[in-house]
Amino acid sequence: MDDIAWLAVIVIAWVYFQIICSRNKKYFRDIQLYNKNIKAEQKRRFREEQLKMMRVKHPKVVYLSDRQKSKNIPNKIN
Repeated sequence: MDDIAWLAVIVIAWVYFQIICSRNKKYFRDIQLYNKNIKAEQKRRFREEQLKMMRVKHPKVVYLSDRQKSKNIPNKIN
């Protein structure tokens, strides 16, 4: 092959690799954003679980486990 043919092959290969690199950058950013959102969702769920386990001292808050322990509370359904 001539020098011009080799040069053309090199230029075509370079253009092809540039296209692949730009696509990879786009997908890499998308994957990073997706992973970031997953981590934020996991943190949110963890905080929710922690808050569910916390007990609140408030006169109008009655936990089901507390009601089951004290059997002396009369029913007001009558």
